[in-house]
Amino acid sequence: MNDNVKNFLLTEYKASWDMILAIDNRRATFLNYYGLLFGGALTVTGSLLQRSHGDPGAATKIALVILLTATAIAGIAIIGVLRSERNANLRYRVRINRIRSIFATQCEGDLETRYFDIEKEHHPKGMGQTLRRNVFPMLMLQILLLTGCAIGLFLLES
Repeated sequence: MNDNVKNFLLTEYKASWDMILAIDNRRATFLNYYGLLFGGALTVTGSLLQRSHGDPGAATKIALVILLTATAIAGIAIIGVLRSERNANLRYRVRINRIRSIFATQCEGDLETRYFDIEKEHHPKGMGQTLRRNVFPMLMLQILLLTGCAIGLFLLES
């Protein structure tokens, strides 16, 4: 393997790991902002319901239904973002594994073509265990809670 190819692959390897770390930080940021929005929506809802002694006026109900619905929609959007970020994470992991295999086997030949031939590689699909078992169920529960609160407020008799 010539030095130019070796340096290129090492730079690509480091850049791919940097992107994975950036993706993980972005996912955490999205979840933190959604958690803040979710907590804020519940706080505002509870505060307004307490002030109205459980009998909010029509304008308050409409505002709360809009707030809770918007927060639920934001949760659905966050799920889409997390899936997209997960797919990007997997693409970088495939690159990293490909670089590792090149260095492990020390193959001679057209390494650049092999490295960039992404379409023939197997790409893992789906979500990781953390997203499947922890994050998505939590988000779905929050979305259901928000939807239930919005429906309950809508049906609450004045």
